[in-house]
Amino acid sequence: MSAVPNLDTKHFLKDDDFIDSSFEASHLHLGKMKKDTKSFVKKGIYVSIEGEQYDYKESDFEELIYNAYINGNLEDFLNKLDGYFNAVIYDSNIQKVFLISDRYGMRMLYFYFKDGYFAFSGEIKGLLGLDFVDSSIDSSQIDCFMDLGYLLEDNTWHSHIKLIKPASIMEFDIESKELTEKYYWKWSEIKPQNISFDEAVYKLGNLCLEAVKKRFNPDEKIGIPLSGGLDSRAIFAAVNKLYPDYSGYSYTFGIPNCDDIKIVKSCISRTKWKHIEFDLTSANWFESRKKKVWYTDGMMNMMHMHGSEFLNEVSDNVDIILNGYSGDVVLGGGWFNVIPCDVRATKANLQYFYKNQIETCNIADDFYDIKHCEPHLYMN
Repeated sequence: MSAVPNLDTKHFLKDDDFIDSSFEASHLHLGKMKKDTKSFVKKGIYVSIEGEQYDYKESDFEELIYNAYINGNLEDFLNKLDGYFNAVIYDSNIQKVFLISDRYGMRMLYFYFKDGYFAFSGEIKGLLGLDFVDSSIDSSQIDCFMDLGYLLEDNTWHSHIKLIKPASIMEFDIESKELTEKYYWKWSEIKPQNISFDEAVYKLGNLCLEAVKKRFNPDEKIGIPLSGGLDSRAIFAAVNKLYPDYSGYSYTFGIPNCDDIKIVKSCISRTKWKHIEFDLTSANWFESRKKKVWYTDGMMNMMHMHGSEFLNEVSDNVDIILNGYSGDVVLGGGWFNVIPCDVRATKANLQYFYKNQIETCNIADDFYDIKHCEPHLYMN
C-alpha cells in the first residue's frame, strides 16, 4: 500500500486496487495532485507515486518513471530529478518490487520486512493494519524520543518497521525474498565552487526565485503560512515578484499582537493577498493537538505541532502550502554558532544536537561524504 494521507477523506481520492497473485496495492492520494482513480499499469508493470516533480510540468509523472525504468536509466533520471515524492514500481515480469524516495526523503515511505513478508505504506498505521505484521515495540526508541523529541535515522517505534532512506531505490525480490537498497544520489555530488561572496549571494537569490517559480501555479489554490521569519517572507516576496497581481491566501498563528503578526501585517499591506490571523490560546493549544499524535504515528513532539490547531480551516481555503521549512538553516543562519564550517560531520561535532543518542547515528555513511555537517542534520 502506498502513501496514506492524514486529513479527512474529503480532500483525497482512492485509486482502484491493484491485485495479482504476488502483489497487492492501494493508493490514497491528494485529489489535487492526481485527479483520477486509475492505477497506472502497462506491460505488466505497476507504478504508483505520491507527490510531485517540478522538472517536466507537461508530463505524466507515472509515465516518466515507467519510461526511465524500462529504458534502464532509472537511477540517472532520479539523480537529476527535482521533486517531493515517493514511488512504487512492481514489475510482474521479473517478480520484483521497487520503492523509491525523493532526494531528501521528504515524502515519507515506511516498509516492513520479516520472515519473507514485505509491505510498505506512507504512514506506519497503514502497516499495523496488516495481519502478518509483527508490531513489536522497539523500547530503545523511548530514550531517544524523551531526549530529542523525535527519532533518528530510519527508526520508528516498531522493531520491524523502518523508514526508507533518502535518495534511495529499495528492491525486493518476491521469489528469493531478498531485500537490497542503494543510493541514486549522494551529498558528495555537490562540489565547491570558486566564486566570490557577492556572486554567491546573487546566484542564491536567483536559485530561490527559480525554485519558487517551479513550485507555484497561480491556477492552483496555494497558500503561504507567514511568520515573522525570513523563510516564509522570502517565499512570499518571490511569489509577489513573479505574480504581483495575484491575490492568494496566507495565514499567521501566534499569541494576539505578537511580533510575528506585526511584521506580517506590514508585509501584507504591500500586496493584494488575503490574510487570516489565528490566535494561539490556552483554550485551543492542547486539546486539538492530541489527535495529531495519531496523524504523526506518535513520532512528533506535541510541543512542535505549531499551527496544526488550525488545519481544518486552512485546508478549506488552500490545497497546497509553500513552506519555508528550515530555510534559515539551509541558507546558513540558524546553526552558525554551534557547528564548524567546511568540515565533514562527525560524532564529536554533532554531539550538541544528538546528545546521548549520538552513538545511534550513522554519521559514517558515505551518503554524507561532504565537507559539511549540515546534511546529516537535515536528514534527521
